[in-house]
Amino acid sequence: MVEFLLIIVIFCLISAVLAIQTQESLLSLKVKKWLLLSQPYSKPLLALSKFKAWRKLLGTASFVLLPLIVSVIVLIRLHAFLSELLDCVYCSSFHYTWLLLYFAAGFPLIASVILAPLGILAVYFIERLRV
Repeated sequence: MVEFLLIIVIFCLISAVLAIQTQESLLSLKVKKWLLLSQPYSKPLLALSKFKAWRKLLGTASFVLLPLIVSVIVLIRLHAFLSELLDCVYCSSFHYTWLLLYFAAGFPLIASVILAPLGILAVYFIERLRV
């Protein structure tokens, strides 16, 4: 039982430190800038995430290219989600924690998601220690 709790605490601390570094390190900021993941979100990319813009751009050919357009819109929206996710330390910590618990520790998916908010507490405690 103690080993179980120790694994959870260690993975929560790892995910908290990783989330803080993802937001604050210089390398992370450069990578976000190169991949257009920095906030506020890029307006041209946001405009291309709507079918109305594609219809204006391509005209009647937009209906022929509908599968391609839908896949591009989904990818752009996923990119926007990642941009917002990496801007929030607590959100990043939650996702890092459940991913670590599921893939590295071998916990069931439901248990990983239920225990993931502990990563948010770890971020809170680390932020309070830094102040």
